Amino acid sequence: MKVICNKKVQIGMLLGGLTLILTLSYFHLWNTDIHVPLTGYRSDSVGVLLEASNYVRGGTYYNNVLTGAPYINQGNTIGGIRDSSVPQLLIVPLAKMLGSVEAAVNIHALLNIVALSICMYLCCLSLNIKPELSAIAAIAYSNMSYYVFYTQTLLLIYSYNFYIPFVCLILLKVVSGYSKEEIDIKENRKKYVCIAYACMFFTGINSAYYAFFVLILLAFAFLYALIHNRDIWAILMIAVSYVGVGIGILSYTILNNLKNKWSMNAGIEIVYYIVYIICVVIILAVLVLLTDKLYKFLTIKKVYIGLSFLMLICLAGIVVLKKYSSYMGEWGGRSIYDVELGATKIYNLFLPALNNIVDKINITLDSVVNLENADFGIMGPLVGIGYVYSICSLCRFSEKLSRRKTIVSACGYFNVLIILLSAKGGFSTVIAALVTTGIRGYNRTCIFTGIFSLIAAMYLVQNAIEKCKEKYNNQTIYKYGIQVCIWGGLLVFLMISIPTNFVYKEYFGLSAYSQRKEEYDDWQNYIGKIENEVPDGSMILELPMVVDSNYMAKLMTAGRAYELSIPAIVAKKTMWSYGSGRIVDDPVEQIDQMIIEAKKMGFAGIYIDTLMYEDDSYEDILEGLNNRLGKPIKCNKQRRYFYKL
Repeated sequence: MKVICNKKVQIGMLLGGLTLILTLSYFHLWNTDIHVPLTGYRSDSVGVLLEASNYVRGGTYYNNVLTGAPYINQGNTIGGIRDSSVPQLLIVPLAKMLGSVEAAVNIHALLNIVALSICMYLCCLSLNIKPELSAIAAIAYSNMSYYVFYTQTLLLIYSYNFYIPFVCLILLKVVSGYSKEEIDIKENRKKYVCIAYACMFFTGINSAYYAFFVLILLAFAFLYALIHNRDIWAILMIAVSYVGVGIGILSYTILNNLKNKWSMNAGIEIVYYIVYIICVVIILAVLVLLTDKLYKFLTIKKVYIGLSFLMLICLAGIVVLKKYSSYMGEWGGRSIYDVELGATKIYNLFLPALNNIVDKINITLDSVVNLENADFGIMGPLVGIGYVYSICSLCRFSEKLSRRKTIVSACGYFNVLIILLSAKGGFSTVIAALVTTGIRGYNRTCIFTGIFSLIAAMYLVQNAIEKCKEKYNNQTIYKYGIQVCIWGGLLVFLMISIPTNFVYKEYFGLSAYSQRKEEYDDWQNYIGKIENEVPDGSMILELPMVVDSNYMAKLMTAGRAYELSIPAIVAKKTMWSYGSGRIVDDPVEQIDQMIIEAKKMGFAGIYIDTLMYEDDSYEDILEGLNNRLGKPIKCNKQRRYFYKL
């Protein structure tokens, strides 16, 4: 037993090291400056850097010490993407330790992928998949194209996703059923409740998108447990999971509502979190006691009665939301077309990764895949094999299935549900038409499909190896020859499932390290010069962008729509205004009046970025400022100008 445990630990340690090496490789972090952002200063990751920088310098989201000038306490001017309570838990301490938010975000991306790999490994081990196969599944999953090209680079706010394998493990456990022997033990029941609550709570506080998808998967699991398995304990576990997700979501929705009513500061926020954590623990204790009582009390008939009342409450809730919430219906300018643009494409289930190790495959993929159209859900051939196998397993009609076959079937059910939800014209379109367009990018469900399919694929390989050993036990050449072929094919599929470079055709403005390094140094030097010219704590007035929708679309495609936020991220001692990318219709016309008002408000200088103008109207502004304030501080590319007041 010790040898087996040691083997699992050893493979786990090797897995962590190998994942780190792979991550350093495709992010090209060998012999580079860790302070240079993986993305450069591009796209949505600028919002993450801005939010993290503000938290590091201000101690809270609601003291806007970066872009709030001259109104430091009006946190609504921050340009970050506040869909989560979690990311700052790791980024902020790292930033304070390293003295750089950019370095903290880079290390955060590395650690998240390593943690994701280890969690996937543990998930597979708990399903009795061999350690070697578990490691292969972990590598294939943690280095999927979605993680390499998307979450770690463009949407770092969503990159706390290492827990997803545990969420899927709970879903599989619920659908495949619990044995009466394990549930009859009271300590087991407590353990299952605590684990489910913790995982689902973390899902809720981490991301609104992942939480939404998990709620849909839980709804299916509930119906399956109720109608097919008639499993009371599984139903209770789903109820606990719903509570966990809901409590997690409340962590930041309540805080945002409080912010809108009262002036928030670090002290109030700390008190809120203390009270909130106490409530979370109390709710867990109540759930542990309540589920134990309900397990002995509930019957399927009582569940149906309770479900009827719950459906009435949900319908009433939808009516209330439609009347009082702006989130229902078309939201944030998003149309049904925007929702379908991010739908899952079936062929992505089988395609090799972009930028994989085989150049000829990459040439073919270039004509098929378009990352600019949110084509991020490429999963690799291993996932494709597992996907087909899991769905084919649903065609078994025998009454009794082994535990392994039951889990594969559960994977198949979830895979069918996910494709019906996320494919173009699927349930996602119905949700967009009848409920809200606020949720888009349904191809993000690939993180769940990847897990279910890889588990099924590893079971398929494990079955093949076991049958090979059994059939050719006395024929050494055949036995080992076939196994070598199986392992060889597995490794080939693995290699073409992993990208070798996270930059693909410089989409979204992502570029090679040399260009990012040059840009990083340029920003550091330029903002450093400005801060040397003004006293510590000075406020800088940023002139807002002057763009129409067409020019804004070009900036978005190039990943440069949030350029006005970058000075605030780089700055160490100054506070900026208009960094959140506000748009005005006309350029500043009354320059003299603007200078007078800026001085009166306490600004120490005026900053203008000519990239943020759709035409050359900035030339008149520059001429006026030159005549009144003298020679500006220019960046190396003669694009950014700073005038000291």
